[in-house]
Amino acid sequence: MQSRRVSMIEAGTSAIAGCVLSMITNYIVLPHYGMSMNLIDNISLTGIFTAVSFLKSYGIRRLFANLRRK
Repeated sequence: MQSRRVSMIEAGTSAIAGCVLSMITNYIVLPHYGMSMNLIDNISLTGIFTAVSFLKSYGIRRLFANLRRK
């Protein structure tokens, strides 16, 4: 079974990688749709989605870890 600590590390690593990828993607893709975003807005929006992604990943990992125990 995966410990809470390992679940948190794995979810955090995934969220950080997603954060970096999201910021780069926003910078490249949004202008093609007529949208522009300054650095502060990009960081803020990416931070919100990163937090949601972390909570989702951690929650799902813990759910499956608990289901495996039963």
